[in-house]
Amino acid sequence: MQGAPSLANISVTGFFNLSNAIGGPTAGSNFYSVRDSFTYSRGRHSLKFGGEATLQKDIQDTLLNNYGTYSFNGSATANSAANPKVAGNSLADFLLGIPNNITQDAPIRALTNSWFTSAFAQDDYRIFSHLTLNLGLRWDIQTPPTDPRDREGTYVAGLQSTVNPAAPVGQLFPGDAGVTRGIVPVRYHHVSPRLGLAWDPFGDGKTSIRAAFGVFYGSLSGNNWNQPSNFEPFATRLTFTNTGAGKFATGGSLSNPYRGLAGGDPFPYQGAYTLGGGILGIATNFQWPYTYQTNFTVATPTHYRLECLRGLCRQLGP
Repeated sequence: MQGAPSLANISVTGFFNLSNAIGGPTAGSNFYSVRDSFTYSRGRHSLKFGGEATLQKDIQDTLLNNYGTYSFNGSATANSAANPKVAGNSLADFLLGIPNNITQDAPIRALTNSWFTSAFAQDDYRIFSHLTLNLGLRWDIQTPPTDPRDREGTYVAGLQSTVNPAAPVGQLFPGDAGVTRGIVPVRYHHVSPRLGLAWDPFGDGKTSIRAAFGVFYGSLSGNNWNQPSNFEPFATRLTFTNTGAGKFATGGSLSNPYRGLAGGDPFPYQGAYTLGGGILGIATNFQWPYTYQTNFTVATPTHYRLECLRGLCRQLGP
């Protein structure tokens, strides 16, 4: 295994499970933020301005199943060459030490840093005594999270990495042509308008009409962005599947988990591309999520009477 010594996970279908708590992910963040806002009123205008700047340094120890998981389902003792019609027995497989598959992960400490800045301006403009407009604009910029060790990646079909020539065709890394440290260019167009109104159509304070519209951009967490560091060539998750049955099994066993694996024991993992390993990358055309939100409400005198009745009930008690 790789990492702190630990007992393996063993699952014997229909009989028992010897489980072990995974060593991760254990997550934490160092969060630094400064923000401020102020309000200025003049005449019919109530102006608000503000902004913030935030640095988030995300840390995750993603050990997962670094000790190995062994599954026994009866396939090793089923339909052998000597007994082609025999139903398998998972406990017999366990006693023989022949699992149907073995899964093991390489541990890694994933790190991501991201800046988030924003600014807004808003004017609550009282056009008439019974009509107020809310006019606002917000600008959000989040830099794509970066790894201090540049353990990020993407995939562009047909291109060969110059940063890591051993990588399969299509897998690219920060430093390759057109690939930035955050993989995705900073999106500066996240400008969000806000528009709202509050209207007393009869001017008697009994009926109100309210409406609003706005665009809202989402943000990313390091947990989304550090996924490539859990895959090759930074770390790996391997599954070794047994083929054949009984003494004809060609895959791993309890006594020799890496039997038949090209290159032998791949742990501790040192960054090589291993048969059965996976890669994962962030698309360079990724866009931040956003939503359009609207609302429209009409409050009539009936609503006010109902609210007053409810308020009276609360005061009097049950």
